[in-house]
Amino acid sequence: MIDLERTLRTKTGSSWSRSRRKLRKTKQVIETALANPKDKFKIGIRKLIERFMIQRLEENGKIVTRYVEDQDFQNVAFDGLADEIFESVLAGQS
Repeated sequence: MIDLERTLRTKTGSSWSRSRRKLRKTKQVIETALANPKDKFKIGIRKLIERFMIQRLEENGKIVTRYVEDQDFQNVAFDGLADEIFESVLAGQS
């Protein structure tokens, strides 16, 4: 199992945290989280996260390259990121 948080912190530092916070605040992410259970939310934001990762290529080149090229890492990273975003959005709505 990939230690996602350790890998992301080691490779990208605080820029990854800023990126996650920015993604959590997008209108599409919030609306999708509020309108769906977690499994449907993940389906709804997969392409958004992929576009988001590509946009971050310049500042996080190594991590984005790994995300694109390593399917196991991509699965773990996507699930972890999607879970975190989903829970964060719902917590902010209570």
